[in-house]
Parts: sequence; C-alpha cells; structure tokens
Amino acid sequence: MEKANIRNLIAKNQLEEATETLLKVTQNKQWHNEVVLQSTRLNEYKKLQRTGTEAIKELNQLKNQITNSLLSIVDELPKEEKESVFTSLKKRKGCTVTVSIAFAATILSLLAAIAEFSGYSLRDIFSSSKQGKLINATVFVESKMGTDELRKQGYIFMDVEGGERKKELIDDKGTASFQNVKIGDQVSLDIDFSEPFKPKYPDSIYTVPTDGRIYLALELQNLGRVFGTVI
Repeated sequence: MEKANIRNLIAKNQLEEATETLLKVTQNKQWHNEVVLQSTRLNEYKKLQRTGTEAIKELNQLKNQITNSLLSIVDELPKEEKESVFTSLKKRKGCTVTVSIAFAATILSLLAAIAEFSGYSLRDIFSSSKQGKLINATVFVESKMGTDELRKQGYIFMDVEGGERKKELIDDKGTASFQNVKIGDQVSLDIDFSEPFKPKYPDSIYTVPTDGRIYLALELQNLGRVFGTVI
C-alpha cells in the first residue's frame, strides 16, 4: 500500500515526507531522476518561503506544480500486485504463509525458465506493457523569472539517448510537443533562445513517463554582466 501512503502524505501537505518516501521507492528506477528534481524544487520553495523574497501567489504556484508533479509520479508507479496476491492466498481457508511463498517461488521458477528459453529477463517480463510505446511527449518550461517572452519564439531541443535530436517551438501555453517519443526513453533537454535562458539543471536526464509530461526548469544566466562599447 506504498502508493496509497504517499498519496495520503501529499493530501496532508506533507510533501517533504512524501518526497523522501518516493526517493526510496524509486531507487534505481526510471522515475528516480524526476523525484530528485522535485526534491530540489521543494528545497528551493522552502528557502524562498523562509526568506520571504517571493510573492505568495508565486510561492503557491510553485507548490502546486511540485504537488502535481509528485502525484503524477505516484500514478506512474507500477501497481502493487505482489501484495494483493499474497493477501488473497492468506485469506483462503486452509492456506498458510508457507504455502503462499512456495506457490510464488514455483511461479518465479517457471517464469525464469521461460525467460532463459526466450532470451528475456524476469525484469522484461514484469515490466509494463507500455514500455517502448510511441507517444507524443510534452515539455513544460518553468522559470520564476517568467517565460512569456519564450512563447512562439524559443525552441526546445530533445536529445534521445542513442537516437536523434528533435527541435520544437514553444507554443503560447509554454509547452513544446514532440511526436513519436517512446515511453521509457532517456532524454536530455536544452533551449534555443536569444536571451540567456538556460536549463537550471543542465546535466539532468529525463525518463519519458507514460503520460508524456516532462518539466524543464529554466533560469536567466549572466544577468550581472553587460557587454558592449561605451562612447
């Protein structure tokens, strides 16, 4: 019931506890980088809240974005089928935990034999059937400096690991849509714009989720430098 517990923490506004739990649950899994990103954003939110340098409206907007992103990650986590199987066996009259474990071990042995014969691994068998499915991915650009000037002017680059580079225009909603992207693909993102907007976390690798929603945090760089000639 880990997913239900995390949703409950988010509903109670205990975002820090929910994020810590997600970091443990997604360790070595495709959602981990996204959880790390949301954890960083949450720390930034808490810092802005302490210093009081941000308006309440912007703070609430940032918090809502983090909350929605965490819920989206929880929705993407695989169903907890293993627990339900054991619970069902334990409830049957005459069944014991020992029998349940023996039954599960038998099933795993059969799957392992099938995997060895077919050339697949157990991980391949248990992975979601949606993995590798082609979808349209949407990149949402975010910046506390505002990104209105980017719309219908800036471009987002998407580099698919071991694949091609894609380039799409940021629309009037602050998003860039990429077609024919596979669920589970590892991608890196960059921006092309005349102003010094740059990814806040340039080395981040994003895993394409089943809903195709990826959030790219941007920031203005080199604001303290002026270049030119004074006459």
